[in-house]
Amino acid sequence: MRNIIITFLLLLNFPNIFVFGQNNQDSIKNEISYLKNIYNNLEYDTRGFDDVKEKWIVSDKNLVRTLFNQFIVNKLYPSKDIFLFNRNISDGNIYLKITKRYFDDELEKIEFKTYKHTSVVLPKKIDGFFLRVLVGNDVYKKIKDKSYHTIITKKEFQKPSIYNYDILLSTLEPEVMFWQATTSNINDQIQNKYLLSFFGKWGNDNLMIPGWFASDYIGGLKLTYKKDILKRNSIYSLAIGTNFKSGDPFPNIMPSKPIFFSGRSIYFDFWGNLKKDLNLNIEGKFRIQEYTRQKYHYISQRHRVFYTVKNYMVLNLEINKLTSIPLPGGATFGTLNATVGFSFFDLEHLQFIPTEINIIHLDNVDENIFKRIQKNFNIDFSIKSPEGFFKYQINPLFINYNLGNKYGYLGIKLKALLNDTFGIDVRFFRKFSGNIPAWRNNYYIVFSPILRINY
Repeated sequence: MRNIIITFLLLLNFPNIFVFGQNNQDSIKNEISYLKNIYNNLEYDTRGFDDVKEKWIVSDKNLVRTLFNQFIVNKLYPSKDIFLFNRNISDGNIYLKITKRYFDDELEKIEFKTYKHTSVVLPKKIDGFFLRVLVGNDVYKKIKDKSYHTIITKKEFQKPSIYNYDILLSTLEPEVMFWQATTSNINDQIQNKYLLSFFGKWGNDNLMIPGWFASDYIGGLKLTYKKDILKRNSIYSLAIGTNFKSGDPFPNIMPSKPIFFSGRSIYFDFWGNLKKDLNLNIEGKFRIQEYTRQKYHYISQRHRVFYTVKNYMVLNLEINKLTSIPLPGGATFGTLNATVGFSFFDLEHLQFIPTEINIIHLDNVDENIFKRIQKNFNIDFSIKSPEGFFKYQINPLFINYNLGNKYGYLGIKLKALLNDTFGIDVRFFRKFSGNIPAWRNNYYIVFSPILRINY
């Protein structure tokens, strides 16, 4: 209907446009402006329905770039500000606010917004006369149908909550989200989001016991809370679970005195934003039930002298966006981040003899517990590029150092996802100083394929 009206108006005014256009280009601009005013006056005023119109946020960098590029192509954005705007897109500071018309399924307007204050000049909102023409039919349909993945919310204002699902399959750190809810947003008030997931965890890099080399697998429930869906740094999560015996997939590469599973524990992991790009992570596992002697019969004769981690605590401070790593053309390779932390774990030295009634403690059980606690310091640098077709996190330098026994490991890690669906998680660590104890390996390598499904 819109196209028919515009075509009809153009046909009525074509003689005027043709005559005056030959003599003066300004006349054409005046005629177009005149037609726009007529068209706008044909629009039914629906501002009284603004609070119930469907609105949502798009944070996909590629989609933001696609729309912004249309402003450049049509010379609707000053050239001197393009570089700064591209940099803000790369830093994840630009998003799109979409508003759908109330009486039909079409879009009413698209607005460029920023998460934090910046001096960058924002393009004018796209609405009415130029919306579909400027963005193109394919992009228009993609936005209207929400046929993209990396969005902050698909919240419909008419509903109190929604249910989407995000399944991340991995042997090292799987997570299956099965419930979520977004609070109502009336008159642009703050919206909260809640997510509930099943999670898994195999190994712990901070203890330098990576998956494959860890004798237990942790699983449980995780609650994630996003205080404000329009802010990138307002996320908090709490995971609670327990451990299960995992087995040994590669027994031939185990150390002479390996770490074995020896009882049930309670596990927790808290992660939260302290201030802007500063996050705190506290993780712990504590023994609640010891294995009886009968349950140690899985241990081979070769490894009847072994170790076990009874309890541990990990404290990490994450500092994000130290700097952006630029690439030619105004794009960025990613943002540089750093994590500094300490870990403490209670290591017991045990022996299993089938003819004995009890497990033998080779350490003095009456000894002060603090004397057998291992203390590790770790620092981890990462480069993250969490948006686009190819998402990745590269950790080019991971350092883990045992403060008591004076030995350390260097590591490198890579986690990558193609089209937010298929990926891989690879981690490699190697000793770089000191003499390692019998329960350690000279090097560790673990990897896992990743499959992500979100709908």
